[in-house]
Amino acid sequence: MGGGFVLQAMRRHEYGGTILPVNPRYPEIDGLACVPDLASVEGDVDLAVFVVPAATIHASIDALPDGKVKSALVLSSGFSEVGEEGAKLERELVASFRAKKIPIVGPNSVGIVNLGNGLVATISQAFDRTDFPKGDVALVSQSGAFGTALVARGQQEGVGFRYFISTGNEADVQFTDLARSLIVRDDVRVLCGYLENVRDGNGFIELAELAASLRKPIVVLKAGTTEAGSVAAKSHTGALVGSDEVAQAIFDAYGVIRATDGEHLLELLKMFERTPRAKGKRLAIVSHSGGAGVLAADAAESAGASLPLPPAAAREQLSEKLAKFATISNPLDMTGAASLQANLMVNCLRTMLASDAYDAGVLCVALIWREGEILLSELNALAEEGAKPFAVSWSAPSEALAPKLREARFPVIADPARAAGALARKLVHDAAERPVQVKTRAAKTRVARDELATTTGQIAVLERYGIALPRQTLATSLVEAEKFRASIGGPVVVKIAAPALLHRTEAGGVSIGIESAQQLAQAYDAILARINVHHPGTHVDGMLIQEMVGAGVHVFVGMKRDPTFGPIVAAGPGGTLVELFGKLAMRPAPFDPADALAMLERTVLGRLLGGYRGADALDRDGLAKLIANVSRLAVDAPDLAEMECNPVIVTPSGCVAVDYKFGLT
Repeated sequence: MGGGFVLQAMRRHEYGGTILPVNPRYPEIDGLACVPDLASVEGDVDLAVFVVPAATIHASIDALPDGKVKSALVLSSGFSEVGEEGAKLERELVASFRAKKIPIVGPNSVGIVNLGNGLVATISQAFDRTDFPKGDVALVSQSGAFGTALVARGQQEGVGFRYFISTGNEADVQFTDLARSLIVRDDVRVLCGYLENVRDGNGFIELAELAASLRKPIVVLKAGTTEAGSVAAKSHTGALVGSDEVAQAIFDAYGVIRATDGEHLLELLKMFERTPRAKGKRLAIVSHSGGAGVLAADAAESAGASLPLPPAAAREQLSEKLAKFATISNPLDMTGAASLQANLMVNCLRTMLASDAYDAGVLCVALIWREGEILLSELNALAEEGAKPFAVSWSAPSEALAPKLREARFPVIADPARAAGALARKLVHDAAERPVQVKTRAAKTRVARDELATTTGQIAVLERYGIALPRQTLATSLVEAEKFRASIGGPVVVKIAAPALLHRTEAGGVSIGIESAQQLAQAYDAILARINVHHPGTHVDGMLIQEMVGAGVHVFVGMKRDPTFGPIVAAGPGGTLVELFGKLAMRPAPFDPADALAMLERTVLGRLLGGYRGADALDRDGLAKLIANVSRLAVDAPDLAEMECNPVIVTPSGCVAVDYKFGLT
């Protein structure tokens, strides 16, 4: 039955190539001559589509001459998605195909679709219809059913999908392979994807960098915002950096736009498909409803756009067009009278777009039935003539006009907030500066594992990588400890030096504010006693005696080696604030101090470091350099599973990592 669906779909969409049914039981199907097996096909096969029981595929593959089939699509189910027995079948299947050097999509795929040439090799009923707007959007989906539903919903909204690929189980060819093959095509302007997981982290990063070099956006809808069954972290980094947060850090760093849901995905696609590239983030909002304008403004600013006031020249032109009681600002409130004057609405939008103060515009239309056709016609003309992007929120078009809006030359979204938010997201993406050269993430091992296994080695590595530490000594006796304390001339901190003990404060291994020999002796003995009782057998390198650092802002800097994307560096409020504020800014390593500064601006530290409420500005450049140095260390030390500097104390004159811990793979 499945093979019949594929055959019908290919013929319905008028595929121009040769279609050869393979079935030993019939001489012909639907007027096409059958062959009994693949080996009987004359000549080479570009694509073999398998829709047969899982256990029967191997025999037909094993009988093939080498090189006869160039690629395969396996729609059959019953593989790893059903358990271990199916997983065994899948491994055998992949082995058979690889022995013949045949790459496969699937198994458990819904199909591959190219609406440009009619190659609609799918079992999905979404393609029973043929009136799709053939645009320049490509969709790669890790869910066949949801992916085809997006295509169907997109057709209702006028989104022009040209390609659709269901990845299935990704037993061989993966999401990134398929996406890379599509992004380079001239007939693809926007790549979108539904993701549940990324299996090839480096491949995904290379895909994003390739898209940036081609100036083509990638829009993804990624499921899995929670991490059930997460292994509890041995440090704050592990607790606060989950797989979804890591994926978001990758998206942010490499310019991948993330949709919040299916409707948002389609809205973003409309923006990228139907508007030119923007040169900045300055947005003009024009509305005949004050309420719609306010909603649009809130959403636009939340998405990262700016809303500058109209300059004098634009205000003068608008004053000549509008009633005296109109609010000439941004949002521009043309008042309700404008809903009866389509020409006036378009001219106001045109005036704002013509101003050098704006990079794009949003027109909010609530009810305009009497001149709806005129408004649509004039907006289409404006889209043709202008180099700046604009979108329209059209809340309640007439029933006769609604189908025509789907074919408009500009994006139309009903809700003003969603329209402005989606366009603002595009403006932020277009305006971002991204390097098009691939940054190498591979490195020779510059930090050996044994260097990180001892306190002395850890200190040496931190100093080598420019991570400032307080004045300190590793004492192996109370005499050594007292000698250092006396030389400091101020209070010190006593810490157990035991690399295997990740949480020394919780273990009772820290004592602060030590100012005398007697206090030092008491703290020294008490710490050793607590460790011996509660953590017997723990190897102790000695006691770390540190100078107490003065007051400053406490910052958390850490890294975690993600199994998919490699080392990820996180930064945010530190000390006890790390639990209070929770969210950290993250970025894949390595990166430079400028990238680190951008990370800090995404946290509350951006305000604190600048001199909050009259306080002195702190050494943000020094902190950014320290964070970038941690990113270099993360790449150079492949045995480093996680690392934490918490807190790093930042003052106006510098920053010092007063506590640190390492976890090895």
